[in-house]
Amino acid sequence: YGDVFPLTALGKLIASLAMLLGVVLLALPISVLSSNIVTRWLDMKKQHARGSSPPPPHLLLYEGLLGRHSASGLQGPV
Repeated sequence: YGDVFPLTALGKLIASLAMLLGVVLLALPISVLSSNIVTRWLDMKKQHARGSSPPPPHLLLYEGLLGRHSASGLQGPV
């Protein structure tokens, strides 16, 4: 909240690096996961448009979120 902050140049440098590293460590995995989910969702929509159905929910449990299909397949086609 601003009541505690670094006063020395070294403290400010370390705080700045910690802030940047925190953003990078959160932003990269989140963007990769969201991109993967969107790709899987679009694949499922294309599959549904062709008339084929998504895999049964019990197979999705074995594949996991980063497998062939996303867990959003449990909701069914839109």
